[in-house]
Amino acid sequence: MVGRFGHYEIENHAGDGDIGQPSIARVLATIALVASLALAAAAQDRLYLSEQNYIIERARQIALQYTASLPNFISTETIRRAWLPKGSQTWKSVDTLTVDVAFSAKGERYNLLTINGKPTKKTFNQVGGAKTDGEFGTLLRWIFRPESATTFRWERFEELRGRPMDVFSYSIEQNHSEYNVVANKLRMIAAFGGLIYVDRETCQVMRITHAPSGIPTSWPMAAMSGELDYAFDEIAGQKVLLPLHAEANVTFRDGSQARNVMGFDNYRKFSSEAILKFEP
Repeated sequence: MVGRFGHYEIENHAGDGDIGQPSIARVLATIALVASLALAAAAQDRLYLSEQNYIIERARQIALQYTASLPNFISTETIRRAWLPKGSQTWKSVDTLTVDVAFSAKGERYNLLTINGKPTKKTFNQVGGAKTDGEFGTLLRWIFRPESATTFRWERFEELRGRPMDVFSYSIEQNHSEYNVVANKLRMIAAFGGLIYVDRETCQVMRITHAPSGIPTSWPMAAMSGELDYAFDEIAGQKVLLPLHAEANVTFRDGSQARNVMGFDNYRKFSSEAILKFEP
């Protein structure tokens, strides 16, 4: 007859009246095996944590180098804005903006070209409704610069456009943030966080999600979030990692929502000495 107690088998040997006990050698061998497995698992955890740290530090190095070495360029951005009224399940188109975005050492500058396909004399800042900026390197720099004291945590593996990614969550406290949230005449610097998708082979960031936190309850919006995808494109024959697609969402306290879907194309280089009529 065989019974079980803990990890050991206790056998009842018929005929001799004795109960067999595991030998001291067997007990010690079992303890040694368990201990070695525990040590191996701990070593693997430490190795994996060190790998995570390596990925983040390599991604930081590449991101900061990337934002510092981006060539001067212009891109045409198409912004499709939509509105979901309170209680409705049907999104309504608001308008489509076409904007030239210039990127240089001075940052990003915007020149509104058309509204719904018609030329306009309005500036980008004069257009009401939901708008975003910072897609060309600014957000990436905020996340990885040392002054932001960003907290990272590995979340999962995932594929993005057929490439394996390490997905990390990140968060930046308000006192280290430059994330500017504006609603009419209201303005605040908000803490923010989200996810970054890091290519396992190149350690380049290929997607960023972001959302501010701590929006006051007296403000008209209850929540905001955004997503930005990067892909390689050519500028003057040089392959550069550039914004491909972005989306911004705002939920208002009355339950209505606003959504901007942005696409970027027609990248071209310009001289730093060129005189461009862009808004700051």
